Amino acid sequence: MQSDFRQLGVVSIFLRRLCFHEANLCEDGPDSAPFVRIYSRQRKIVPNTRCFLRANNIQSERILLEIGLVQALLMWNRLFAFLLLFACVQACWAEQADSQRPLSIYIARTGQQLQAPHVPTYHMVEFAQMRGRWIFPDFGYYDGGHSNDRQWFVGAGAELYRSERVTFSQELYVTQEEGSAAHNQRAMWVWPVLDLRLTHRLTSQTVAYPTVPLNRSAQWAFDVDRSKLEYAFRPRFQAGAGYSSSRCSGSTWKNKPFLTATTTNRTGSWEFWLERMPGGGQVQLRYQRTHRGY
Repeated sequence: MQSDFRQLGVVSIFLRRLCFHEANLCEDGPDSAPFVRIYSRQRKIVPNTRCFLRANNIQSERILLEIGLVQALLMWNRLFAFLLLFACVQACWAEQADSQRPLSIYIARTGQQLQAPHVPTYHMVEFAQMRGRWIFPDFGYYDGGHSNDRQWFVGAGAELYRSERVTFSQELYVTQEEGSAAHNQRAMWVWPVLDLRLTHRLTSQTVAYPTVPLNRSAQWAFDVDRSKLEYAFRPRFQAGAGYSSSRCSGSTWKNKPFLTATTTNRTGSWEFWLERMPGGGQVQLRYQRTHRGY
């Protein structure tokens, strides 16, 4: 047992020297950090044991500092790689934007009853842009002839298929109703557009979409905005006939056939509808202008 005590004394001397070389933290005081006391058989405290623990703390702090520096370097490398990737994507997007300038589309529509008192039936304005095959942004305004019940809509989509005779695009719109006579309806329009070129002069266009409610006040509905067949009598004039209808939850179909004539000039495309509706009829003016941006 005496040899064990001698070895313990040698260890204490070694710890004292280690503490002296590592840091000058061997003063004992009431504010010292907690330490572990090691007792011999004579109940004597091994001297400078706390210095050994504090030296280990310094070594641990140095190791943690080195690890933190390594992690910081890795983080900066990741940030640099992300910035480099972002710059490459921006350069590719700018190159694509230069090669495919956006096509801006301006749309304005209105309708009026044929029978007295000839009140307006609706107003609609819309703006959209096409970048390549993508359609974004696309937003507009619609009301039922009175400003106390109006809808705002915003959407986006893409041209999914294009060939010499068939073009198909798909958009999604989110609509929000507002006004003193509105019911705060919020819904989604799933808006597909199918264009067919049957011959050099004969064309067709169909837009039929469901309305998906997004809150309790909105209702399921299905509308055929237009399904028309037109013949180009001249390069800037075409005429034809079409069909429009709508149906809400718990109601029957409202069939609205129409005749259409379209003329195109430098100011844009002017389309006129003569439409039969339940209880009367209406005339519509549909204007559209496209502009290739810079």
